[in-house]
Amino acid sequence: MYILLAEILIVSALLLIGYRLLLERRTDFRWCRLYLVLLPLLSVVIPLLEIPLWPAKAALMPTVTIGDGGAVAVGEVVTEQTPIITLAGVVLSLYCAGVVALIVLLVYQWWRIQRLERDAEVGYVEGVRIVRTSVAVASFSFFRTIYVNRNTSAEDLAVIIKHECSHIAHRHSYERLAMEIQKALLWWNPFVWYAARLLTEVEEFEADRDVLCGGEDRTIYIQTIFKQMFGYSPEIANSLRDSLTKKRLIMMTTNFRSRYARLRQAAILPLMLALVVAFGTTARAAQEQDGDKGSTLFLLNTLIDNGNNPIILVDGKVVESVADLDNDMIASITVFKQKTKRLATLMENASISEEDVLERGVVSVQMVKPENFVKEGEEAMYRGVILNYDEEPVVGAVIKVGERGVVTDMNGRFEMRATRGEAGEIVMVGYMKQAIHFSNNADIEIRISKERENLQTIAIKSDRATASESAVVKADQMPTFQGGGLEDFRSWVMTQVRFSKEMLDTGVYGRVVAAFVVNTDGSVGNVNILKSPDKIFSDEVIRVLKNSPKWQAGMQDGKAVKVKYTIPINFIIHDSNQMKISQEKPLEQSPTTVSEVVVMSYGESSGK
Repeated sequence: MYILLAEILIVSALLLIGYRLLLERRTDFRWCRLYLVLLPLLSVVIPLLEIPLWPAKAALMPTVTIGDGGAVAVGEVVTEQTPIITLAGVVLSLYCAGVVALIVLLVYQWWRIQRLERDAEVGYVEGVRIVRTSVAVASFSFFRTIYVNRNTSAEDLAVIIKHECSHIAHRHSYERLAMEIQKALLWWNPFVWYAARLLTEVEEFEADRDVLCGGEDRTIYIQTIFKQMFGYSPEIANSLRDSLTKKRLIMMTTNFRSRYARLRQAAILPLMLALVVAFGTTARAAQEQDGDKGSTLFLLNTLIDNGNNPIILVDGKVVESVADLDNDMIASITVFKQKTKRLATLMENASISEEDVLERGVVSVQMVKPENFVKEGEEAMYRGVILNYDEEPVVGAVIKVGERGVVTDMNGRFEMRATRGEAGEIVMVGYMKQAIHFSNNADIEIRISKERENLQTIAIKSDRATASESAVVKADQMPTFQGGGLEDFRSWVMTQVRFSKEMLDTGVYGRVVAAFVVNTDGSVGNVNILKSPDKIFSDEVIRVLKNSPKWQAGMQDGKAVKVKYTIPINFIIHDSNQMKISQEKPLEQSPTTVSEVVVMSYGESSGK
């Protein structure tokens, strides 16, 4: 962003230099006005251009980064926690404040112009509206209306009308309004303000020329200008009075030759072309790759060559070389610098010590299984799962490709036909939209980041997402609590949760909704407060759930699985024979939703 801002400033400066050297007082006023009005727009558009001009070698290499425990898969989008206040945020706030302030000022000037017509004499001369106001104003025109002081003499009025009619005939008001809007949008650019000033000069010079060429006596005209040097004159209007009076007098008394005017105008084209080439072009991707340097396999070899003789895992098996790997069948590359839970899963069948991992590091390569491989441009059925940071399924996420879309089921899974290389997006309520690209592997996984601001997409092994690795909401055999079901767990919670005096003193009441997971060993974990009237209530619910006795784990396909539950706990206050209770609609019941637990406390005034 900062590079773009610098380029805008540089282009603005160069365009102004070109104006001063080639056009100012040397070519027709119309060309000068057009150039100055377009200058702010060109200063932004030229740096934003990305014309593919310069040849460059393409390198289609995946991104490999060091992330979670030193491990990030190819194609994974790693997001860092964003601070609440950032420099970019402060700059954006200042920019928006400046734009709003100048727009408000522009509207205010427009409003003041309209107010001048109160108690004013309004007439018409040759189709032009004349407003003679009692307010002390310097004569000016705004679109097809001329504003003059009521006390202006008839002789001066005739000269003023000639001058302002020139502004009206050349549509100077439209140019001034366009320039003022550009000034508001680019208020931080001093060159835009200078260009606006130069535009005012050109318009006044042009009006002066028309008046004098119309036969007006130069001496009388100059005297009229001096008489109009005081009074209100808005920036968006065309005024006979201006602080550039000295320059106007010089222009009226000096004969500026415009030799080679056409040549000077033509010289602007090479200047524009040079600016576009310098600031508006980008590298053009090569049509052919240089040998194998653009391949995933090349990057993999580079990683290995630059490492300290790392351990190489291919689908969990230790290999000595990656020379025999098929480049197009590589799904992901992960670099580990220390032993993590994820690495432990990958090397279940490999005999690698933790000391070896710390000393040499591990480069893990996951291959696409033949049945999941998708050729370039081929359509296939992509199957995937969306999980949150705690490996729990996300229900109701929408995966869209064009006009097509699917929604994740109760286990966070989805199926969608797509073409390799096709792009779509993931839409979730309360989350940013995230792009998704369908690659050579028909089995994909999508994760929500811990900050819940972005989605993370990674390529995975086809047998990666088993039921035992993520929490489900439906299993072949649901967990049991002390030999019973959810009602038994609800009864236990009712004996444990407390409405303490500290909670009562807050005067707050309402429903806490919590989610928790029964793990494969029967323990309760991943307690997440979905809704709460106050932190003190959240802490009490978390305390109770974390102290839960072990359950009998759920089973899926003969294996223990994590199962996710939701429990609402409603804190009610009975005070002065009045019941203070949440008016929110209760949660809908489901096989994994515990019936609402009610906890009541009596206020002191109730006498209990």
